[in-house]
Amino acid sequence: MSPAPKRARYSLVQSHAPAVLGGKSPAPTTTFLCLPHEIRLLISEHITQWRDHIAYRQMDRTNHILLTSTYRSIIERQFRMEKCVQEAIDSFMVRAQSGYGLSHFIVSESGSLIPQSGAGAYYIRSSSGVEDETATDTFGSSKESKDLLHFMHRNNIHSLLQTFFAGAPKWSVYHARAFKEVQVYVDDFERVNKRAGEVLEQLNVFDMPYDVKCITHTFSTFVRALTLLRSKDTVEAEITTVRCHAGDAYIVLYWFVLKEAIATISKLLARSSLISHEEGEHYMQGANVLASEIEDLFQIYQSFWV
Repeated sequence: MSPAPKRARYSLVQSHAPAVLGGKSPAPTTTFLCLPHEIRLLISEHITQWRDHIAYRQMDRTNHILLTSTYRSIIERQFRMEKCVQEAIDSFMVRAQSGYGLSHFIVSESGSLIPQSGAGAYYIRSSSGVEDETATDTFGSSKESKDLLHFMHRNNIHSLLQTFFAGAPKWSVYHARAFKEVQVYVDDFERVNKRAGEVLEQLNVFDMPYDVKCITHTFSTFVRALTLLRSKDTVEAEITTVRCHAGDAYIVLYWFVLKEAIATISKLLARSSLISHEEGEHYMQGANVLASEIEDLFQIYQSFWV
């Protein structure tokens, strides 16, 4: 009887045992860095939130270059905006640079950077806190680069306003202040309204002097902005109960416009006979801008729920 064959000294498992027991597992052969571009693009197509897209875009240089070079065919389509919304955001961007008004208030109080004027400067810190200044690495100063930066800046502003209208914790401080003071401002506005009526009765409305034109135009413009705020279906309930969606944003907007209206019209009434044409035009233009800002914000607001 022949002897039994000897077993192999090390089995397949035993041959790997020293490496495992030594505390070091073999490095994986497949990582995110090894993913082909097609898979990276497929992943990006399933990202629906702009802030998440910005974070994914800046994971590494490959993603940055890939998502920059394909933005026309993929990213622009994925985060497409209607033309009217683009125009509203462009107006918001310009006003945010001015240093005053509602647009500047929202951007500055949100802690975001205010975009600077000039070609190639269309960027703003996104809601995720990430700055994207490096897109020029790919396209340089070409028109395509400027279009890309403008596109990204629009979406950063859109994301910022979406956070504002969603009632983010950042705005709870303003909401608390505004809700506490809004009725006081409403009472003040009604007193200003009554005083304006008295002044207009005293003036010669048939000759329509410049002072009357300035007061009536400014007052009617502020009323238009406040009416737009109050005419929304849920605003009345939000002002009363502060429970409806986007209540924080409506309260802050209503509060801001009331304050501006009272301050401006009070100055006009106190100096009605001393208003120069230059001053009057300044007041009327300011009222027009604020009313336009409200209209643009609602245009953008509606795009969130389409």
